[in-house]
Amino acid sequence: MRKSKFFIVCIAILICSLAVVLCACNPDKDGENSSGGNSKDDGTQEIHVHAWENDFTSDGQSHWIECESCSEKKNIESHKLEIQNDSVNCWQVCSLCDYQTELSRHIYHQKNDENNHWLDCKNCHYIKNHLPHTIVIHKDSVSHWGECKDCSYKTAEIGHTFITNNDDNKHWQECSECEYKKNSERHILISDSDERFVWHDCKNCEFSTEKKAYTKGLEYEFNIETQSYSVTGIGDDVTDTEIIIPSKIDGYSVTKIANNAFYLCESITSIVVPSSIKTIDFAAFSDCLTLKSITLESSITNIEYDIILGCTVLESINFNGTMDEWRAVQKDKDWTGDVESIVIICVDGKLNKDGSVIVE
Repeated sequence: MRKSKFFIVCIAILICSLAVVLCACNPDKDGENSSGGNSKDDGTQEIHVHAWENDFTSDGQSHWIECESCSEKKNIESHKLEIQNDSVNCWQVCSLCDYQTELSRHIYHQKNDENNHWLDCKNCHYIKNHLPHTIVIHKDSVSHWGECKDCSYKTAEIGHTFITNNDDNKHWQECSECEYKKNSERHILISDSDERFVWHDCKNCEFSTEKKAYTKGLEYEFNIETQSYSVTGIGDDVTDTEIIIPSKIDGYSVTKIANNAFYLCESITSIVVPSSIKTIDFAAFSDCLTLKSITLESSITNIEYDIILGCTVLESINFNGTMDEWRAVQKDKDWTGDVESIVIICVDGKLNKDGSVIVE
């Protein structure tokens, strides 16, 4: 009987404890439990109902909803930051609350693609100065490529594609795409002719000089022993200022310019000597006071004395051969007469009258 009474008392105490707990937490209007309030004068517990703020409270890491009176927090979450920018600064803003990081000025680095370059902020990717490349062609002996003069962009290197080009004085190899040039050389001209004209072809490229008609009216002498002609003078009917000596007359070669052949021909400005000529005799062009140019072929073998005596305006002789070939020509020690300064222009350089090289 006593055990039954004791069991009933324990059950009663348990029921009273549960009632006290249920009274301490009363559901608020949002369905959430409020924490216990202050005790009343009669000893009962005052119930606290949270008044949640409408806006988030935040720090640098997270945001939450806070009770206005007791500062209790709920809905604590990390910020969901999104990047914002203008032309000067960039920053981050939480998409759920009004938290914003400090403004940070753009830190730019340059970027490019095949067509354009621009400045890109490394923090927010704000772009400015988006401009097309200004390409400058660069080249070396093997290839060529383009580089933008305003950024670091560089095209792929492409090997040169060479073609041969020439002008009146020289020929060279040139890249058809970038104009890189190499192997520039003076023409090595070989005299050629037919019955009416004379011209020169370069033996290393396709260059040819203009075809020029032989001078008509020159005087000749035939040598029976050598079966060849010598030029002996200029006829009375010759009015040409540029004398072009033919390589053949009536099928026979013209091999010599006789002594005094053009002596005192004051109207002559240039003389072109063909490859058939082997010998220039003494005083052949002496006292040609207006003579400015003489062209000789590498086939010449012998030059006598005073051939340009008194040629006061003559400054150079064009020799269609090498410097060594010119030095090999047999020349009298007084071959220039009183002309002290004369330049021999060879295909590979220039010489003084004594055969020394002119360094330019």
